[in-house]
Amino acid sequence: MNVLMTRDYSSLPEGELLTRARDGNEEAFTEIVHRNYRMIYKISKRVLGNHEDAEDTLQNVLVRVLKRLDGFDGNSRFSTWLYRVTFNEALMMLRRNRSRGQDRSVELSEVQSGGGVADLQDPQENNERNYMNRELARKALLGLNPTLRSAFLLHEGEGCSHRELTKKLGISVETAKSRVFRARRQLREELAVLTR
Repeated sequence: MNVLMTRDYSSLPEGELLTRARDGNEEAFTEIVHRNYRMIYKISKRVLGNHEDAEDTLQNVLVRVLKRLDGFDGNSRFSTWLYRVTFNEALMMLRRNRSRGQDRSVELSEVQSGGGVADLQDPQENNERNYMNRELARKALLGLNPTLRSAFLLHEGEGCSHRELTKKLGISVETAKSRVFRARRQLREELAVLTR
């Protein structure tokens, strides 16, 4: 009788699974999928709002992860990297849907609030959510006009009053107020674009 011996990978630590999967071990990759597919699906569904697109995104993420597993450098937790891949893939699906006229606006707070991504994360660490918030804020700030960005960062980041801005930037109080106001408005608009 020819009995096929299979190894139980469920008890292996994540690092060893990743090493084996990189070496082409299909059972190790299957275990990685088994451990993470619910998280991928839930993030995708929360962002996209429907089962069909979430399923498509799940498949796309798994293919992308399989092809780019060597791209995971190990400097962060695998779940952090996987979260970024999933979130980016879901955003790409939203963009594709929008270009086909299937618009769904997603607020970052909607993705992170009750029943969302926060429930899926390791309770000891919120690295994924913090990373995405920092990345979205950084991208939004980079999208601002440099004069608005400097006024906003001085006002919000360093706590400068409007009067202090006038001295540091050589502008009037009205201009300082206007720049901070316009920066806030444009940041909201940038974040809305980045999360669609």
